[in-house]
Amino acid sequence: MNQVKKIAILGATSQIGKGLICEWAGKYSLRLFGRKPESIESFLKETKISADGIKFFSYKNFSNDSYDLIINATGPGDPRAIKELGKEILESSQMYDDFVLKYLEKNLQTVYIFLSTGAIYGLNYDELDRHEKLLDIKDFYPLSKAIIEAKHRSFPKYKIADIRIFGYFSRFISPEGGFLLSELTNCLLNKKIFQTTKSNFVRDYIGQKDLGGFIEYLINHNALNGSHDIFSSAPTTKSQIINLFQQYGLRYKILDGEKFDEITIPDKISPKKLNQIDLPIRTRSEDLISQVLSEFKLSATGIHIA
Repeated sequence: MNQVKKIAILGATSQIGKGLICEWAGKYSLRLFGRKPESIESFLKETKISADGIKFFSYKNFSNDSYDLIINATGPGDPRAIKELGKEILESSQMYDDFVLKYLEKNLQTVYIFLSTGAIYGLNYDELDRHEKLLDIKDFYPLSKAIIEAKHRSFPKYKIADIRIFGYFSRFISPEGGFLLSELTNCLLNKKIFQTTKSNFVRDYIGQKDLGGFIEYLINHNALNGSHDIFSSAPTTKSQIINLFQQYGLRYKILDGEKFDEITIPDKISPKKLNQIDLPIRTRSEDLISQVLSEFKLSATGIHIA
């Protein structure tokens, strides 16, 4: 991304926002935005990231600067927050997107990366090849993403790329988040027994290096104004994920049987067959999970970076 020097990250305190900050600090000039700028400052201090080239603001200061690239990582980051927002997520998602689109009106050269979700295809990854349709209208989170993606295609002059993420894991995950990896981390941290059923399913996870590299690839190859799926080089299953956590001390119990159901793992979880960006992510989902777990230093007071 030789043409990119200054990057604005909206939603800088989200798990993905924090990962991109770590990935790009010192490489690009970063402008970080959030509802609570003091939280961004605290994060930078806790992670000991050099403040050189980094400034943080509230959203009201967004239009006071110019940017080569804008990342929209706003929105609720876990199922509980999504459930609490309900249909209000439609309005809040549109608000931040319109915020950026208004900026693009006078800055056509700026690249806009919108972080979408693979959930717009459905929640059963094992059957994505047979269910290539949007979720029920009551599923407001993926619906909000789908509406924004459709709106972006109506601006052919803008440089907008929507990246559909199926799963993301980093050391900045919230143990209270409600996702599978959040619950496993919570049980590992608090030495609780993780209780689950024998039902097995497929999941796919990428990390900050995968996402950062993918964004750079899209810009370098001018693959903009379109939607792109990003996934690891190999998905995994619930049973394999639990086995990985078990290596770090997790205890678990299957409530309705003695072992997990057998399941076939697909080569990839994206149903896209045409116009797929050929960027092989080298990280397997299992390798990423092992890598992140190795970065955790667990203690009674919380998760710390080793």
